Amino acid sequence: MSQPIAQDRPTEVHAFPFERRNGTRYRRGPNGYIYMNSFGSNQRTQVERIGHCTPVLGESFCHCLKHNEQAVSCKCGEDDDEFEWTWDTENKSSSAHLSSEGRDIKFHTEFSCGTAAVRGSKPMKDGQYYWEIKMTTPVYGTDMMVGVGTPTLSLDQFKYSFCSMLGMTADSWGYSYTGNLHHQAKLKRFGSRFGQGSIVGVHLDMWNGTLTFYKNKKSLGIAYTGLNGKTLYPVVCSTAARSGMKMITSRSYPSSLMFMCCQKLRDCVPEQMSVLEALPFPPGLRGYLNTHLSWLLGTIASCHGSKRKLVDNDETEYPVVVVSTKKTCLEDQPVEL
Repeated sequence: MSQPIAQDRPTEVHAFPFERRNGTRYRRGPNGYIYMNSFGSNQRTQVERIGHCTPVLGESFCHCLKHNEQAVSCKCGEDDDEFEWTWDTENKSSSAHLSSEGRDIKFHTEFSCGTAAVRGSKPMKDGQYYWEIKMTTPVYGTDMMVGVGTPTLSLDQFKYSFCSMLGMTADSWGYSYTGNLHHQAKLKRFGSRFGQGSIVGVHLDMWNGTLTFYKNKKSLGIAYTGLNGKTLYPVVCSTAARSGMKMITSRSYPSSLMFMCCQKLRDCVPEQMSVLEALPFPPGLRGYLNTHLSWLLGTIASCHGSKRKLVDNDETEYPVVVVSTKKTCLEDQPVEL
């Protein structure tokens, strides 16, 4: 009989099923190791330390998990009803299963024997692209990642290996749940970890060739540069048994003057402030930007992540913010908007 596990961890059998390697069954123990039962006996042999056994806690976008609500019933942050692309049923690992019209993914539904991946259905060549992935199950294991890859990326290359797949080669760029970036088998510390209930946003700017990640609607900054001229696809991967993710936003925009002006406003207004609340936009324009670019500019108001419905006769007084014409946003030569 297994040892008792702290109440803040799911039971070992439920959350950490067997993983299979080369025909041998392994199970994660509560201390982060992988064990195997030797020849059917109760003796446990330490095999290898990989990843984290305990799921990441306290990184959720909302408070539903703290209130013991079912993760599948949580719709916080899911504001979109229309999607420009979903996950590609023809380009996925056999251990990845799609539902909800191709937006919901379940990895390794019985046990995990390696790394499974899925790519998006839309090639991204020019313009602006933004999508969000919600972690719908406990996040643990060797790695669970969000990122992009080229058409040459093999989704089954590591089906029998436990690894950080996105970023193992030169044709993919990944952000791990551990907070690290991976590319060309090199690791770089980037941001905080994400876990169950976290919303990971991705902005691919093919005009400037940059890839920016967001966590729970807040920008983490530019992660990668030099992506100009490439054709890329959204990709996610997981080694964890019974893990799941859900696409909750997928949008694209032309690299227009309006979009670039919004990017400049975002750079000039303090990070902790919403551009839509800081500047006195006309109500109609403010409503349009809140609907289409709230991920970039910040929502006007939120309650559990859902955007407030705007009214045309909104007479709220918004403070005037002085924005510089210079790229560094210094206070000399200000221009009042």
